[in-house]
Amino acid sequence: MKYILLLLVLTVSVACFAQDNEKIDCTHVIISAQYDDCIKKNILESNQQLEQIISRLEIQVAENYQADQQLGKALIKTVLESQKSWISYRDKHCKIIAFEIEEGTAAYITTLNSCAIELNENRMEQLSQLHQ
Repeated sequence: MKYILLLLVLTVSVACFAQDNEKIDCTHVIISAQYDDCIKKNILESNQQLEQIISRLEIQVAENYQADQQLGKALIKTVLESQKSWISYRDKHCKIIAFEIEEGTAAYITTLNSCAIELNENRMEQLSQLHQ
């Protein structure tokens, strides 16, 4: 009996370890834990995309304001300050959205991340319009 229990524990441990190392496939989500993992992956990607848009905006402003670099620097400073305030707004707004969910649970974290992804998409659209 001890050997069977040991074998079962080892099998489960190996399976869990293998699952952690696999790439997350968000095209075939079956259980809520997979959805949670996909949302975690998506929020990281969404935040990276938002940072890339800010970086591209900084480059474009530097190019467009070569004749008046001080003005370009002032614009970038304003955009970065605005972005910092926007991130604070986003995080607090998403806490309001998740308010009735027990803090620290997977559902709470997934709700925060889903909200942030949606707001990031809106913000990326707004920032993209700045450098058209």
